[in-house]
Amino acid sequence: MKTDMDGITLCRKLKNDLRTSHIPIIFLTARTTEESNLEGLEAGADVYIQKPFNFDVLKAQVKSLINSREKIRINFSKNIILQPREIVATSLDERFMMKLMEVIEKNIANPDFGIKNLTDEINMSHSVIFRKVKALTGSNVIEFIQSVRLKKAAQLLQKQKLPVSEVSLMVGFNDAKYFSKCFIKEFGVWPREYAKGITPENQPDEENQSS
Repeated sequence: MKTDMDGITLCRKLKNDLRTSHIPIIFLTARTTEESNLEGLEAGADVYIQKPFNFDVLKAQVKSLINSREKIRINFSKNIILQPREIVATSLDERFMMKLMEVIEKNIANPDFGIKNLTDEINMSHSVIFRKVKALTGSNVIEFIQSVRLKKAAQLLQKQKLPVSEVSLMVGFNDAKYFSKCFIKEFGVWPREYAKGITPENQPDEENQSS
């Protein structure tokens, strides 16, 4: 199907649509004026490369975009997931993540909460949510929900010093043993150890424990 949409219009449309806003866009264009360069960047293009171009430069730009996306995933994981209420959402993707976190936290004690509930509350299709969550966090939706549950549990263990069995129920795990198994996989220590401030980096070695 042919349209009269030019590259600038398409870029703007993709970057302003929540379903596609996370997709990096590189402009390869014969338009060489500063005005057209600025127009492309203002439309949301991540990189604007003028023809003729050096292929090595293009590869370097692609590599840079991949690295920057990885940093974004780390940022979402460390900041938004751990301290969602302390982050000010600015971009469309950040607002999506904030909404996602809000819905998960609201239902965090419900062990039956899953993808179907999430798609219903956010009013987006499963495939769109899956692609965005994977692109922004590196995890699939199920892994992401569980990671949020476990990070919330870590906050409760550190700040409120609650029993492990109680914390597991508060974050949607009916089985405390399974919760502990998932927790040690996520953080490298048992929940009781984490509550005492022990991490993989500061665990006492076996020699000190036996002395």
